[in-house]
Amino acid sequence: MRVLFDYHELWDVVESGVSALGDNVTEAQREAHRDQKKKDNKALYLIHQGMNEEKFEHIEGATTASEAWTILSTNYKGCTNHMCGKKELFADLDDSFHTKVKFGDGRFVLVTGKGRILITLKNGDHKYIYDVFYVPDMKSNLLSMGQLAEKGYVMHIVENKLSIFDKKR
Repeated sequence: MRVLFDYHELWDVVESGVSALGDNVTEAQREAHRDQKKKDNKALYLIHQGMNEEKFEHIEGATTASEAWTILSTNYKGCTNHMCGKKELFADLDDSFHTKVKFGDGRFVLVTGKGRILITLKNGDHKYIYDVFYVPDMKSNLLSMGQLAEKGYVMHIVENKLSIFDKKR
């Protein structure tokens, strides 16, 4: 979600929160504070939109984006690597790569390979997703937005639909 906040220029309010307004403030300071509160509300809205029912229960009482983000950061570390549980999807796989990853619920799972997966784009072209961890018995695939951003991709989420764009094209 950090990429989403950066894109919408909201990360500062998520990370630092909104300062309280003191006494004897100017109209310009009041206006700046109002703008910060709007950004905070927008960020909190985006956080709410990204939550399933179970995760939402953890943050429903949060009144600021910073508070909700702190709760989530403490309980869920996010997806730091692409992961897939279906060996047949890999175009190539380095079986000698082994590590462990920790899920948000505290469980550690064994990674027994790393490789690339061929995907078909909307226009019919093909592209590889690199550095995908093979995690046997994983039920769903995970894409790391951070990993995609590091490779120069831009993500947009509109009406719960994720679109990924290559900045270089």
